[in-house]
Amino acid sequence: MDEKLGHLPISMEPLKVLLTGYVPFGGHSTNISQDVAFALSGIHEFIGKTGVPNYTVQIESAILSVDEVGSQSTRKRIEIGHSWDCIVHLGLCEKCDVPRIERRAQDQLAMRIPDNSGRHIMQGMLDGNGHRGPWIDLTSWSLNSFPTPWELSIDAGTYICNETYFHTLKALVDSNHTESLPPPCLFIHLPHETTLSFDESKNFVLHSLNVLLDDVQRDVVDVVAACIMRDDGSVLLARRATSSQRTGWEFPGGKCEPHESWNAAIERELMEELSIIVNARRLIGTWEHEHESTVYRVHLVHCDTELEGLKIDHEIHEHIMWCLPSDASELDWTGRDGEMAAYLARLWSMPS
Repeated sequence: MDEKLGHLPISMEPLKVLLTGYVPFGGHSTNISQDVAFALSGIHEFIGKTGVPNYTVQIESAILSVDEVGSQSTRKRIEIGHSWDCIVHLGLCEKCDVPRIERRAQDQLAMRIPDNSGRHIMQGMLDGNGHRGPWIDLTSWSLNSFPTPWELSIDAGTYICNETYFHTLKALVDSNHTESLPPPCLFIHLPHETTLSFDESKNFVLHSLNVLLDDVQRDVVDVVAACIMRDDGSVLLARRATSSQRTGWEFPGGKCEPHESWNAAIERELMEELSIIVNARRLIGTWEHEHESTVYRVHLVHCDTELEGLKIDHEIHEHIMWCLPSDASELDWTGRDGEMAAYLARLWSMPS
């Protein structure tokens, strides 16, 4: 497929994309992620796929070393003020039959083989604060619209690819950004070129970028929802008051105010709704839903709290309860909160 179609006025500022790949590792003489990243460097013209007009994209390619320096490279650039409209990391998945778009970066480092510097950590954590997810709803991406089959994955591995993804996601949410969420980042694992050709991989990455940038430009309302967990694994749920437009169980939270950061929003909402002080820790995942022609993008946020002063505002919620995500499938939910609970149950059932 050819994404270089359409024409834009010269005055339109290109969207900036950082696209990274890796040098060869583990005895390989090539790395498909490096080859694709190199090939896509430069100016591209994309066709909007969700009502977005055609637009120009400037892809900056960067090749990372397969070691700790490489995994920290993008994080360090973010911390000193570099910015892009989105970041896409590419990596090689030797055993994959189709491309995999990663939905989660694990807080884990368990290296099957040494990296290119000789580092070989058998079991460790990256910061000890838990796994992280991107703030784009990847479940809304149509599998059939892509030029080649692909999978949505929640296992980016525990090697350099995952390490890079984790550090970039963390650096972005910790960065200074004027909107509720910073520009998004994704990780795409590509099969070996003997499984998927170079041209097929290149076209898949172009299409993924097109879909991602369409998402970036869409008019959505950002919403935050709190994942507050007790030691037994149960999470706090609240039931909407019958006077609300929509009733049912949900993770408590609410809309981000204009230019209010995701963490400030969840801390404010929980004080307003439940009179508790929470500390927003990390973004777990994102789910979109549409209500009365408005698209809401709901970000599930892991929060810590002592629950002191917990009190229900009965104009907002009529009940609260603690529930194991694995036991919550039969509840009546608002929006897609039931899918959020099922996702937590799936994650927590996986071996660490």
